[in-house]
Amino acid sequence: MKKKENKKQIDAEINRVLLSDFDKIENFVVGRWKQMFIGAGVIIVLVAIAYGIMLKKENNELAAQSAIANAATKQQLIEVIERYSSYKEADYARIRLARIYSAENDFAKAQELFKAVAQNTQDQELKCQMLLDEAYMLEKAGKFDDAVKSFMIIGNNSMYAKGVRAEAYYGAMRLAIKQNKKDEAAKAFTQLNLLTGDDVAAVWINLAKAIEVK
Repeated sequence: MKKKENKKQIDAEINRVLLSDFDKIENFVVGRWKQMFIGAGVIIVLVAIAYGIMLKKENNELAAQSAIANAATKQQLIEVIERYSSYKEADYARIRLARIYSAENDFAKAQELFKAVAQNTQDQELKCQMLLDEAYMLEKAGKFDDAVKSFMIIGNNSMYAKGVRAEAYYGAMRLAIKQNKKDEAAKAFTQLNLLTGDDVAAVWINLAKAIEVK
């Protein structure tokens, strides 16, 4: 009989504790429901804003791509470059505009555009091509000394592909010969011949041997 009474007392105590805990939870929820509701609302608003920004960015990029793709004339390319200058797609408009300027013999403007793309792009291959084109524009403009320096800078950069460096050394050598600067030509030729083991570089090496300074 005594055991039954003890069990009843224990069960009653457990129920009391459980009810007390439930009361605490209920009081907490009732007391904080407003804060919880506001917090949830803030999170929803922030998510909506973030989604709106992302959607707007995507729409702007699509608009830039479309405008650049449809630009055909020099004036249209100038306008899309000005309007979407911060977009990576604008680099392709700069390249197309540079080609137009080059065809018009406006080599200074073409050089500036190639230089801008080289500075903007994260694509190593495109960067190298733009640097080479920039040097070629200097050559076409008759700035041979500047062109030789630009070619040598490209050739001396070990981060670039051997084929790119070989083309640059060949360009520097060719222009140095044209100016009868045999020492500079020989220096470029020596550096060029170190770029072995690459098929593209081999082509430029063979071309250089055909005009080698004696």
